[in-house]
Amino acid sequence: MEKQSALLEKLEPLFEKVEALPKPQRIALFVGIFVLIVGSFVYFFYFLRRKVCIKCVNFSCPLNKVPKNLVDSYLEKNPIMKEAWEASGYKLG
Repeated sequence: MEKQSALLEKLEPLFEKVEALPKPQRIALFVGIFVLIVGSFVYFFYFLRRKVCIKCVNFSCPLNKVPKNLVDSYLEKNPIMKEAWEASGYKLG
């Protein structure tokens, strides 16, 4: 609880400055912050899908974009995984 109150005490001058802004500037500030947050999320998922998800062996993940021929060759080399995937309805080839 002490950490929260210490943080609020440090942020209080910033809150006062924001409250002192005219309403249009306050709205512009919040819109800018919103755009930065949304842009960060979009870039995070873009980076994830382009750099990380194309190498992932979690084939059931909705973000996974490994080509089907690589998934099939991986499953051919792993008979236990192949059985589990075929039991769930996956078709090789």
